Amino acid sequence: MKLNLGCGNRVMDGYVNIDFHPASDKVQQGDITELCYPSGSVEHIIIFHTLEHLTKDQAEELIVAMVFWLTSGGILEIEMPDRAKCIKCMEEGRTENKGRSKGGIRNVGASGILGGAPHKKVEYHTWVCKNAELILEKTREFHYFPQELIPEEFMDVHSPVGWHHRYIWTEQEIIDVLESIGTLRTVVSEIPTTHGRRAHRDMRVVARKRELVNFMIPIFSKEMCI
Repeated sequence: MKLNLGCGNRVMDGYVNIDFHPASDKVQQGDITELCYPSGSVEHIIIFHTLEHLTKDQAEELIVAMVFWLTSGGILEIEMPDRAKCIKCMEEGRTENKGRSKGGIRNVGASGILGGAPHKKVEYHTWVCKNAELILEKTREFHYFPQELIPEEFMDVHSPVGWHHRYIWTEQEIIDVLESIGTLRTVVSEIPTTHGRRAHRDMRVVARKRELVNFMIPIFSKEMCI
């Protein structure tokens, strides 16, 4: 079995494509935090621009679960914004016109921190421009931007299961979590392949499970599938 989790409209042949908001009848509706598969039953897992929509605890638990599901030699691919890179983009974009409504390296960084707004784009980007320093301040403090500080007019798309990013990881944090599990043979940082291949904003981490007998991982708090 191969999984494409939080797939959006990126449907892949030969994979079980799962998303909370299915974009087509080729996608299974599901909450990825509630999935459960037997140990050693999944050979390849892709999870692109999805973990940042979960809380830190939810994401850590899912990472441990995904490694548990992998076969010996199975591969886990992760792509998402990198907090350190997003902050750097926003800092480098400080001199951009504050009234600018779209584009610019500052907004590229902000979209990695906040998420993208599929509607009211001009108003949204204008708000980002005017509140760039606040976004930077809160992201440094919390490692995400508190949802309650986003104007109510954007909240219908910035929801816990929607576009708002709930924890922004750094590449090193993800690598540390993966290596702490102790069942991975390799952890490789590579150039992103999706969302515009923005290596200046995003991370790509690929891990391969060691070729050994699967066993129960004690820090995984959910009930294991047999």
